[in-house]
Amino acid sequence: MFPLRALTTFAIVTLAALGQAQQAPAPCMTKPAAERPYSKDRLLGMVKDQTPARAEYLIKMCGVSVLWSDGLAGELKGVNASSQVIEMVHAMAPKSGGTAPPPIDKVPPYKPPPPPTGPKPGELRTNSKDGLKYAYIPPGTFEMGCHENEGTPGCEHDELPVHKVRITKGFWMGQTEVTAGAFKRYIQAAGTKMPPEPTMGATSFNPGWANDDMPMSNVDFDDARNYCRWAGMALPTEAEWEYAARGPGASQGVAAMAWYADNSGQQPLDSEALHKQSPGTWIGKLIKNGNAPHPVAQKAANGWNLHDMLGNVWEWTSDFYREDAYVTSTPDDPTGPDAGFHHVLRGGSWLNLPSYVRASKRLKGIPDKRIYTNGFRCAGPSIK
Repeated sequence: MFPLRALTTFAIVTLAALGQAQQAPAPCMTKPAAERPYSKDRLLGMVKDQTPARAEYLIKMCGVSVLWSDGLAGELKGVNASSQVIEMVHAMAPKSGGTAPPPIDKVPPYKPPPPPTGPKPGELRTNSKDGLKYAYIPPGTFEMGCHENEGTPGCEHDELPVHKVRITKGFWMGQTEVTAGAFKRYIQAAGTKMPPEPTMGATSFNPGWANDDMPMSNVDFDDARNYCRWAGMALPTEAEWEYAARGPGASQGVAAMAWYADNSGQQPLDSEALHKQSPGTWIGKLIKNGNAPHPVAQKAANGWNLHDMLGNVWEWTSDFYREDAYVTSTPDDPTGPDAGFHHVLRGGSWLNLPSYVRASKRLKGIPDKRIYTNGFRCAGPSIK
C-alpha cells in the first residue's frame, strides 16, 4: 500500500506527464507548409497509432489534404477512429483540390460584420419642432427625368434628357405634406397669420383651416421655405424630391398612391376624356363632383414610408426653374440653376389629369403667388 502522500505525488506527476505529452509539438510543424497536411495514408496510420485526443490535436495543427468522402469515413472507422476524430477530419478536409485548410488555431475567429450604424431606410422620427414624422432616405443613384416606359403619354422637353444622378448623403424627408395643424404651430411661433383659405369660386377646401390633417395649401414659396427653416429643415431639391418619390414601392400605380382628378371626388371619373370633350368646362365638372384635396396619409406609402408624393397638392422644391436645367445638371447632388425667377413644383395635385401625376413632372411656379393646389414638405440632413 502506498501512503496517501505518495499516491498524491504520483497522480500529480502522471497528470503533468500526460499534459506534456498532449502538448508535444506536432511533427508536421518541422516540414514545409505544403507538406504538413496529412495525406490519406499518413492520416490513417496516425489515427491508428494515436489516442483520440492526440489525433485531434495533430489534425488541428497539421490539417488534412485528402478530400472528404463516405469512403474516407468508412476507412477511419476501420482504424477505430473516434466520432470526434471523424468529425474533425470532415471539418478540416478541403472542399476541392488537394490543399488543406489552415489549422484551426491559425485561423482568426469569425467575427460577424458589425450591424450598420445610423438610421434604416424608411425609419421614422418625429421632428420636435413641427410635430411631424420624417422618413430616412438613404443615399443612392437613380435615373432622373421622364421615362417613356413608365406609361407616360409623352415626355415634356423640360423633363429630358434622362440622366443619372447620385444622392451621396442620406437625408430625412417629411412622411407627408406639411399639414394645416403643423403650419398653425409655425404661425403661433412666428407671431403671424395663416394665409387665406384655399378656395375656388365659392368652394373652400378647408373652411377656417379647421381640419388639421389636411395638407397645407395656398402657400407661396416664401411661406414654404420659412416654415422649413423654422422646423430646422429645408425645402428638398428637385433631385432629392424625385429620388424620394421613386423609392421602393413607387410602382404600385397612381390610383393606389395618389389623389388626382380621376379619384379625388365623390364618383370616379375619366378626367382625360372629360378634358378632351370639354376643355373649357371640365374643371367645373370636377368641382360639381366634389373633387378636393384629402387628409394626408390615406393613400399607400412607398417603401420609404412616404405618403402623397404624387397627387393631393403640388409641392415646392428649392430649385429655380429652367427648361433646359437637365442639360447642364451635375451628376452628384444637383441643386438646379444658380438663379432664376420661377421655382419648381413637383408631384401633381387632386385637380390634375393622370398624365401630370408622375415622378418626373415639373411645374413652373410663380414664387410669390398663392394657389389653392400648392403645398410642400420639408427635408434635411438631420432631425431633432
